[in-house]
Amino acid sequence: SAVTEFYNLTVDTGATMSIDAGIAQANVKNVFQNDGTFTAGSSTVYFTGTTAEIKGASASTFNNAQVTGTLTLNAGSDATVSGTLTVTSTGTLTMNGSAVLRLGTPSTAGTAVIQGLFQTSGTTPTVTDKGARFSFTVSGASGKVLINNITFNNPDINGLSIANTANTGFDIDYAAF
Repeated sequence: SAVTEFYNLTVDTGATMSIDAGIAQANVKNVFQNDGTFTAGSSTVYFTGTTAEIKGASASTFNNAQVTGTLTLNAGSDATVSGTLTVTSTGTLTMNGSAVLRLGTPSTAGTAVIQGLFQTSGTTPTVTDKGARFSFTVSGASGKVLINNITFNNPDINGLSIANTANTGFDIDYAAF
């Protein structure tokens, strides 16, 4: 299976980009900007850089996403992960302002596994489902949650699950479920 590397990946207005079956993994080091149509296929998109962000006028849908570096969703960002979002022990996912992270599909529950750092700030970033609920689990020795403000819409029966693992930590100032 092939790996494709991008420093910046931009899908221009009116353009279409598809990751075909021959590419199992796409690595994005800096900006993923979607102003057109992006089709992830069955791939996993890895965010590997120290300043990666998802932005653009169009919502972006990924099959699976893995954060091994730092990924920021800023106000106005709208990203969907149909399968599993994993933030590895070396990764950081930051949601700012009105950013929206959608997990799953209308018929399949989504999954977020946070083994690194998940943090939020600003006016109510939102983690929500696409119709079939989602699980959101923080685990591992590096798993940390620093929440200033967030809304979790339609999580599964476990809501935000924080595993009882040495060094797993959390600081939640405001969360709505």
